[in-house]
Amino acid sequence: MSNCKKLFLDSACELKSILTLTIGAMLIALTIALSMFRIPVSDLLQIRFEFIAIGLAGMLYGPVVGGIVAGVADILSLVFFPIGAYFPGMTVTAVLGGVIYGLFFYKKPVSPLRVLLAMITIALFCNVLLNSIWLWIMYGQGYIIGMLPMRILKNAISAPVNAVLFYAVSKPLSLAVQRLRKAA
Repeated sequence: MSNCKKLFLDSACELKSILTLTIGAMLIALTIALSMFRIPVSDLLQIRFEFIAIGLAGMLYGPVVGGIVAGVADILSLVFFPIGAYFPGMTVTAVLGGVIYGLFFYKKPVSPLRVLLAMITIALFCNVLLNSIWLWIMYGQGYIIGMLPMRILKNAISAPVNAVLFYAVSKPLSLAVQRLRKAA
């Protein structure tokens, strides 16, 4: 069985645990709460924090749970704090982001390089590519052509910042989880 398939199966098996469901629900609530906090750096760039809770879900319980947490949090965020109209493509992007976190961190050591690679993958694939496609569908080609250079610059700046923030939170948690798993 391939490692990737095993990773998804192991992550799906995590859903049988009441503890996983409880912590997953808390991470959904944390994601929604963190989405309210933004630090504006410029008109183009703001530091956001909700990715931390989604990344932790992927790290703790794998790509399946990470994707579920991200998708449910995306929909509930829109229900409780609507910013615009619902577009399912944005939820697909959120789910894929949670899956990517799970693929990079589930049952793997947290290292600065691994965190940076995960953030770059999400920035390029989810934020620049997929979200640009969704915006093109919603607003038209002219909007995307004008905004794409700024979107690329924003993600080039935010990926390393997000990597530092995530590593600072996840490294101590990852060490604690390793100790708990060894004790069990």
